[in-house]
Amino acid sequence: MTSPQTILVLLGLILSSISNYALGLDPKIQQQLSQIEFANKGNFKQENKLQGIPFPIKSSGHYEFSSGTLTWQNRKPIKSSLVLTADTIEQYVAGEKRLSVSADEQPILRTINQLFLTLFDRDWSKLSESFKLKLTNTEEQWQLKLTPKQETIGVAIESASVYGDIKIRRFEFTKSNKDQTMIWFTDEDK
Repeated sequence: MTSPQTILVLLGLILSSISNYALGLDPKIQQQLSQIEFANKGNFKQENKLQGIPFPIKSSGHYEFSSGTLTWQNRKPIKSSLVLTADTIEQYVAGEKRLSVSADEQPILRTINQLFLTLFDRDWSKLSESFKLKLTNTEEQWQLKLTPKQETIGVAIESASVYGDIKIRRFEFTKSNKDQTMIWFTDEDK
């Protein structure tokens, strides 16, 4: 299973990917990025390729953002929930709290949580502070490559990319130990 910290870093990277404020892009690309949507609730499929494990670890579930709180619910293969606020992260398995970490205990958590929550708040101007961004696009799709600016993030994350069209569709992330995470986002439940 993916650790809560990996999920936080991953979502923090997604947040970082959308900053058109600091990119200095031409007006056509700025227009495209300004139209990117990210639903406040939806489904995800996740695949992790870990060093030393010959097969990918797959999970899927539902996410929801409301009033500054992000809930990341794994439905398969094991039901669990991750609840993220600006100051804490909590993990629940079978309804029982298994982990609770505050930003005071782990200062990097405050930064990661803020990045994560900024994605859902759509405060794009803050995001390029932590990453160098390189955008490539066509008329219908785009890719945003992320390179950490801060050593504290770079120690854990080697690279990341966000892919989309009018919406964010996929996120890929490689940790410094070469473990890879891929997340596909789909529309909310019908």
